Amino acid sequence: MIKHKRKNFFQVFISKFLISIPIIAVLLIIAISFLHYNSNSVMNSHIGSLLDDEYISRSLSEGPMSEQMGLLQLKLSIKDATLNYKIPGAKSFAYFTDADGNTIIDSSARGYLLISSTNENSDERERNVYTLNLDLVDSSDELKKIRQNDMDFYADSALEYLSPQKKNSYKITMKKGVIDTETNEFYPENIIVEQDSYITMLASEMLTEESLDTGDNSNMVTIEFDSPDLSSQAVEHYTDDGVSKKLGDKDVSSFLIYVGSYYKTDEVLKTSGPLDSIVQSSREYTDTNGDKYVLHYIINDNFTKSYASLFVVIGIIFLLVDVVGCLMISSFNYNKLKSFYINEDYRTALMNSMAHDLKTPLTAMAGYAENLKENVQTDKREHYADAILENTEYMNNIINDILRLIKLEDEHRENKNELIDFCEIAKSQAKHIEPMLKEKDISLSIEDSYTKKADKAYIERIMDNLLCNAAKYTKEGGKIRIYTKQGRAGKKEFIIENTPCEPVDVKPDKLWEPFIKGDPSRSEKKGSGLGLSITKNILDNFGYKSEIKINKDCFSVIIK
Repeated sequence: MIKHKRKNFFQVFISKFLISIPIIAVLLIIAISFLHYNSNSVMNSHIGSLLDDEYISRSLSEGPMSEQMGLLQLKLSIKDATLNYKIPGAKSFAYFTDADGNTIIDSSARGYLLISSTNENSDERERNVYTLNLDLVDSSDELKKIRQNDMDFYADSALEYLSPQKKNSYKITMKKGVIDTETNEFYPENIIVEQDSYITMLASEMLTEESLDTGDNSNMVTIEFDSPDLSSQAVEHYTDDGVSKKLGDKDVSSFLIYVGSYYKTDEVLKTSGPLDSIVQSSREYTDTNGDKYVLHYIINDNFTKSYASLFVVIGIIFLLVDVVGCLMISSFNYNKLKSFYINEDYRTALMNSMAHDLKTPLTAMAGYAENLKENVQTDKREHYADAILENTEYMNNIINDILRLIKLEDEHRENKNELIDFCEIAKSQAKHIEPMLKEKDISLSIEDSYTKKADKAYIERIMDNLLCNAAKYTKEGGKIRIYTKQGRAGKKEFIIENTPCEPVDVKPDKLWEPFIKGDPSRSEKKGSGLGLSITKNILDNFGYKSEIKINKDCFSVIIK
């Protein structure tokens, strides 16, 4: 019989796990490729809408670039923020270059003030853009908090994008301010900051007008700034008395404060990762002076940084699922292997035990036959012949029992179940061992009844094996008792009990195995050592539980 190299559970698991690793890697690559493709698609479809040709052309046609710089720069800043709602962690920036390729306007971090006239026609409304020093803004804790809150609201990673984002909504009212008309710089003097509401939303959701109309005056803060020392010729004052808003002698409808992209022109490219996609679009424009300018708009999806944490989480989830799956498959496969190993050991033990038990009588028979052939001790010829016959019968019994055991192991017959009494069958089978009982002066008692649905032919074989086994190994003057009792689980048990002729130096469970005898020397020929194995196979095939218990003066076989 070929002895297979055996694997333990860990070896089975490792083999399955190593096979699954490429599958997990392929799944991760597919996920990365899909998200990467989706990011590229969104950016390519988005970048065209960001370049507002009509707006920019109209701005440049109204005057030279130098005069329209503030308005164009504001336009670039406003356009920058929208992409983050579609791609987590995306960074975008825009800039104008002159004919020599020098950057003249970009959307780097800067604050802007947009003041509109009261003209109801939006196309004719006068709009003025003034720059706002962010150092001045950050000098106020309240305004710095608003600016930081706006920055934090945009998701820097895919995990932030998927999780709820918290945003405080503020209403800013400008009461007084100073504008330097020479430099177009704005300096606030008095600002009222009012926290309207506390809103929880996903990053993909936009604030609505309705969500901002739940003001609470208790959250109103007034911020005072020191006015700079500006010459009176270059200064215009902005005032809001609650009735009207004025810039110098002009009535204005409103003002808005914007903040730029927080990224300078070269910052996005410097921080690009190996998987980042960068989409760029450029357009050429000419202002009223005939000077040519090129508008560049660039989007970086920041894929490496944005999705790194997500793929770590996905990888861990995939790995855990993979480990659990491999453990389940390995457990199933190992149990099959274990059953195979047990069966292999069983067959090996059966063959070894059979060879051992057949070798002794064969050796004896060969010796007796040799003596008969050589006419040695002719006066013992009859004794030799009897010994050969006895050993032949013993070997024949072993072979018959082996064939019966193999048949039972391979048999899958349909049970002919009927309601039978085990104790009644024991009484009928006891007739076969009456001569042995009388010879050894053994008393037999059968008490109570044990009724079950079973195949009568097989129960008769079990009872014959157990009674013969008990009679052979019960000491002279001993007793065999068959009775029932309630088990621990309240289930009735059938018990055959006898007083053994000598101590049994074998573990109880080992006695179910083939060729295992209570006498390890195997010198006697009372039995083949297969009776209990045959009994165990029948009981297992019909779903009965069985147990052997050994005490000093008691050997019990229990059927449940």
